[in-house]
Amino acid sequence: MTFSIQMRRTTATGLAAALGALGLTVGGFAAAGATASAAPGRAVAAGPTTTVGGPTTGPTGTGPVTGTTVSASGTPSASTPCPTAATGTPPPTPTAVRTWDFEDGTVQGWYGSSGVTLGATTDAAASGTHALAAHQLASGGWFQTSTNALPYRGWYSVTALVRLPAGTPQVSIGLRLPNAEQAVPGRAMVESTGWTRITAWFRPTTVIADWICNGTMTGGAYAAGVTVQLAIDYPGCVSPPPFAPPTVYVDDVTITSTTSGVTPPPGVTPAPTTSGCGTTTPPPATCRASYKIINQWAGGYVASIDVRDTGGSPRPTWKISWTFPTDQTVVNLWGGTVSQSGRAVTVTSPSWAPLPANGTVNVGFVGSTASTPVAPATVSLDGAVCAAL
Repeated sequence: MTFSIQMRRTTATGLAAALGALGLTVGGFAAAGATASAAPGRAVAAGPTTTVGGPTTGPTGTGPVTGTTVSASGTPSASTPCPTAATGTPPPTPTAVRTWDFEDGTVQGWYGSSGVTLGATTDAAASGTHALAAHQLASGGWFQTSTNALPYRGWYSVTALVRLPAGTPQVSIGLRLPNAEQAVPGRAMVESTGWTRITAWFRPTTVIADWICNGTMTGGAYAAGVTVQLAIDYPGCVSPPPFAPPTVYVDDVTITSTTSGVTPPPGVTPAPTTSGCGTTTPPPATCRASYKIINQWAGGYVASIDVRDTGGSPRPTWKISWTFPTDQTVVNLWGGTVSQSGRAVTVTSPSWAPLPANGTVNVGFVGSTASTPVAPATVSLDGAVCAAL
């Protein structure tokens, strides 16, 4: 039973890059930069093993991609089927395909730009006991990781929980996909008082491969791997440079399949615009909110806030925030823990009330004001401004 594989078309640069996107090795060497003695455009297994599809565990995270191992002679073992391409249709409900939780005490394949050091830490964790700590992240710096081939062709979301050490001023953090075919980056103001969720969207590059197995030509399209990158997110022309936190904590980075095809999910704009001093349109809303004044009297009122998560992933913890347009004060609030600084109000979730995927949370409060109460212009969930509910 003979087997060979040939790259027919790819948006990557060169055969080696295409094989690397699939997690292939040629002649025992990593495909990127390796040289194989084979006919042009054909990769022949000449080393101990050749793996199609890449590993399912290890430093790049976990996921359901299955690999097919071929022996050095190019003949699959009796128990190994011919390789198959990734399916083009994701499950009908959003499904996590990669997660980095750092619970093994390692950085799980993450690395930083010059000067950024990374390590697993128990100083802070959104879940479990470990998170990733990035030290010396200055403006213009970044830290990132890359995946093997993804299991579906189509659109994905990627989320990351981020926070700063206690007492650190807030900082804008961006979540980017620098090598995706299409991407909508995420960004949020990250604080030291709790974990902030940042969400980005992307469609990976497609790699198309042909192979011959048992004398039959077959093949299919693969979703190439993607790079997930976090950075301080301010325009490059800001002067003086923004505050650089001593440490940025990251936990539970998750890539989730959403829709198939080239059409982005509803509400997602595939190409944010940039103008002026690097000003970028905000990412699409992943929540909807309503703010209602239920009752009012001289000097006081009662208000109710409903926030619905539309991002498709559960939130073990959550944070609702808004800014009063006039001098109003929260006197008593139910449904969460409230803090107010000037006109800015933040409500964090109680331990017993996680927000399920596509679920709704409600908080209400008694407020005081010397004038007529006015609803805030926007309400945010985990730092992202919500659309109207």
